[in-house]
Amino acid sequence: PEKAREVGQRCRDLGLEPVLIFSGIYPEAKNGLEVLTQRLKQAAAAKVGQVLTFGHTKGGNRALWQELLELTAVHEVTWVKVPGHDGVELNERCDRLAVAARERLAAELAQIGRPV
Repeated sequence: PEKAREVGQRCRDLGLEPVLIFSGIYPEAKNGLEVLTQRLKQAAAAKVGQVLTFGHTKGGNRALWQELLELTAVHEVTWVKVPGHDGVELNERCDRLAVAARERLAAELAQIGRPV
């Protein structure tokens, strides 16, 4: 949390307002609750009001989400849950664009002898 506080302040010193922290782990992962709790504490320390995460939208772990929601009340942070690969048109399009960009970058790096 201390490092997050410093980064948040540096952004503000530059005239930027940090708006969210992204958590690249599924809440249902083995260490999901531990990682997401840490992200929540980082967001609170940096005074960032939102944590963006993704997860299964059908039959997810309701107990886990309930526990995360209770933590948000303590730290005044909002979870923004994005459905992952669930047939949502714009979500699927973003995924295709990200994959294409990653493939282009990997090809460019390979051309200069720096494989990923």
